[in-house]
Amino acid sequence: MQGSGVYRGWSHLFYITSFYVFYGFSGTMQETYWAVFVSGLVILGLENYSIRTFCGEAISEEREKLERMQEEKPRGGT
Repeated sequence: MQGSGVYRGWSHLFYITSFYVFYGFSGTMQETYWAVFVSGLVILGLENYSIRTFCGEAISEEREKLERMQEEKPRGGT
């Protein structure tokens, strides 16, 4: 996975919240509420998946580095 590794979830959550506030004032909530609500949940779910995948890859890399360091460490000495 490619990316900068910077978490932008709070700004994304702010944008979605702002959208729902303006959406509530628009007066079209009766017709399309569930479609828009489910779309928002899908967006948040995909963002969560992306973050978990990125963090999982970073943890795997750190574990590999730790294993290499432990293999290189001399045995029996200080």
